[in-house]
Amino acid sequence: GFASKLLITIILTTIGFRYLGALISFFLTYVIISIMRLDLSYFNKKESIKDGKLFSYALPAFLTSISSTIIGYGHYIILSILKNVSITGIFAVSFTISNIITLFPAVLTSALFPIMSSLSVRKNSENSRGYLLALVVRYSLLLIIPMSFLLILFSKYAVLLFSRPDYITATAYFPLLIPGAVFFSLANLFGLMIYAVGKPKIQRNITILAALVFISTSIDLFRGSFK
Repeated sequence: GFASKLLITIILTTIGFRYLGALISFFLTYVIISIMRLDLSYFNKKESIKDGKLFSYALPAFLTSISSTIIGYGHYIILSILKNVSITGIFAVSFTISNIITLFPAVLTSALFPIMSSLSVRKNSENSRGYLLALVVRYSLLLIIPMSFLLILFSKYAVLLFSRPDYITATAYFPLLIPGAVFFSLANLFGLMIYAVGKPKIQRNITILAALVFISTSIDLFRGSFK
């Protein structure tokens, strides 16, 4: 599905759709993903939910998703309001490149999530869960710390690889954004594991608190930091 996003964007932009090509591909990508995941047999099942466990997980997850969206995309809106779209674009380049290092922990987290979830319903599984979590944290750090140093050292080449020379000033934000991406990837790992072991409300509270801290501090910090 996401491979189609890249392909459709390149094709539509090349034939003259410009920024509309990215918008159209964004919409079509999720249509394609939805069709690929759709199973009509779901609509033929008549089982009913006999307890409220589904909603005890779904409602906290819904609030967590909203808070995560604020943390993940709110800076673009705030920067556009406080500054201008040029600064937002430069920041977006730096932010996107910095986020590359979060892909490796995200893959390991996705692999660990169903294992941790299945272990959470077993008795005396604390040692196994602790071992697996520590293992994923170690491998994540082993991958992202060297890559973080490489991105900082070769930041100019990274920017030129993914964007135009006009955005070379994006390298100024790397020393802050890259360590932030490291902490964010680990925080995302721990947050999802809290959800996997059956504590969705704790994950919700942590994410909402983080979103409130972000909103309360970002306006003044963005106003003074980006010239």
